[in-house]
Amino acid sequence: ARESLSKFRKGADIEAEFNDMVQADKANKERTEDVNVFQVIRGKTPDNLRHQLMCVSALMFFQQLCGINAVIFYSTSIINKSTKSDPADIPTLAQILTFVISLVALVFTFFGMVLGAYFGRRTLLVFSHGTMAIFSAIMVAGSVKDITGLVVTMVFLFNAFFNLGVGPIPWATAGEMTPRYAMTAMSGIGTGIGYIFTFVIGVIFPPMQAAWGNYTFFFFMAWNIAAVTFVFLFVPETKDRRIEDTVKVHSCGIHMVLGKKWQLKSANEKTAGMPSAVNPAPSSDFV
Repeated sequence: ARESLSKFRKGADIEAEFNDMVQADKANKERTEDVNVFQVIRGKTPDNLRHQLMCVSALMFFQQLCGINAVIFYSTSIINKSTKSDPADIPTLAQILTFVISLVALVFTFFGMVLGAYFGRRTLLVFSHGTMAIFSAIMVAGSVKDITGLVVTMVFLFNAFFNLGVGPIPWATAGEMTPRYAMTAMSGIGTGIGYIFTFVIGVIFPPMQAAWGNYTFFFFMAWNIAAVTFVFLFVPETKDRRIEDTVKVHSCGIHMVLGKKWQLKSANEKTAGMPSAVNPAPSSDFV
């Protein structure tokens, strides 16, 4: 750990930060054993993790309600409603376009990983959900006006921009804002919510599309707008923040994170204020 921290904080005195990490690790081990899912849900944890539980659960919920599974599962039928290809002509234009969209989405997954190293979690989530809301609305317009090219483009962009924020970030949330003793349980809760609503969307989308027709994606547009609002009000920034600091500040029940009170300095900002380890001043004993 010391070696890794030395490489990450080149030229800085890491002793104070390293000692803090060691002490926090010891305190966690001495204070409590790992808690289970039911203890986290019931609030029977040493720290008040209600806010973390709400954020992890909501982000996984919004990840599925954003509409990505409708696009992934049924993109061929969505595009085919515009192209009106004959299902007997295999592969249809809709099937070919769906394959291409999947390949491009894979590429955008790597872009999302790169962007995650430079931009904050809140920024990427708001940007990703916001653009998906816009694409949903334009997709509806393209379907109503029967503009095939517009629908195909929006399906492509919807899938791509999902991978820039909404796709990867919710999976990392539990590990970035939850103390170690509750990470496993919190991750389990988030994963469970994700899989449940993956199933729900997969089941309800066909009858919903049959009932609402070209206006179906207004449903997902609304959920993406709700997600943007939730992230802005409640999700703390965790990029480059120490888990211990995040837990200390936000383990106080459900609250909004607007205002300086809830803004934590990143680890890099803290290190910038430390004295450099390069060329230390000589000791008076050797003068």
